[in-house]
Amino acid sequence: MNDTDAEHAGQRRAKAVAQAAALVAVAGGALVLAAWVFDVRPLKQPFHTVASMPANTALGLVCAGLSLWWVVKGTHTGMAAAVGVAVSLLGLVTLSQDVFGWNLGIDELLFSDENPVATSSPGRMAPAAAFSFGALGLALAAQASRLSFWLSQAPALMAAMKPIAWLSMVVGT
Repeated sequence: MNDTDAEHAGQRRAKAVAQAAALVAVAGGALVLAAWVFDVRPLKQPFHTVASMPANTALGLVCAGLSLWWVVKGTHTGMAAAVGVAVSLLGLVTLSQDVFGWNLGIDELLFSDENPVATSSPGRMAPAAAFSFGALGLALAAQASRLSFWLSQAPALMAAMKPIAWLSMVVGT
């Protein structure tokens, strides 16, 4: 195997990992949204001591997964960029509520959490998750638009360097 073959094999593996991550994000987010629609508490809140995953976090996961899928496939690049911008705005607007202490009413726009656990803002995603959505959405939009390498990679690296943010997106706290 020469260097070119090894490089192509590495690219194929990277694409496969990205596609798997996109599918997991879409499936996981869709499952939680279905749990909100059909009020299946164990899927929204697997542990009683942990806050349920907010519906807007689940929606953000679905959107980020779709955008990533389109970016990897190289299809619907305009939609991938637009959805990436929407994911970024969701994260940044949510984060601004925590930073500035205001409530824009977006946290329970989709569903109202009748059983909030350990939170002063029911339905609001954690600041770490909001930061991650802000950064990852920007990275997806930049990658879909084929902007500079650093504009698409730097935000993704910022989010990746915050393992707590990744955990909070998965757990939804």
